Amino acid sequence: MKKVMLVLFLGMAVLIVNAQTKTAVKPVDLPKEINENLTKDYKDYQVVNAFKVNTKEIITFEVMAKKDKEFLILTYDAAGKFLKKVEPRKDAMKAREEQKKNVDMKKEEPKKEEPKKPADPKK
Repeated sequence: MKKVMLVLFLGMAVLIVNAQTKTAVKPVDLPKEINENLTKDYKDYQVVNAFKVNTKEIITFEVMAKKDKEFLILTYDAAGKFLKKVEPRKDAMKAREEQKKNVDMKKEEPKKEEPKKPADPKK
């Protein structure tokens, strides 16, 4: 029983230490340096989402930007310095679009079924 409690305690400690919080941020509330970088290097993109991420007391910002059907996830440090750019896998984006189409099709009015003909009593 003591071993089980110790394992549970250590497991909880690991979860607490690795805790990450992700808070939505309005694009206008991002640090000035991030907005300047977006305006300069990603002027054709529209910011879809922005998050402030706190992992082990290290603050970063994640910005999802969209241009036509292309998405980018841009990561910045707390001072607004650009860290990395990630392009979500294109097959994942296609799968998401297909899934969205399927959901939209299900929302459409269901087709009316024709009434079934009664069985022929002569048979």
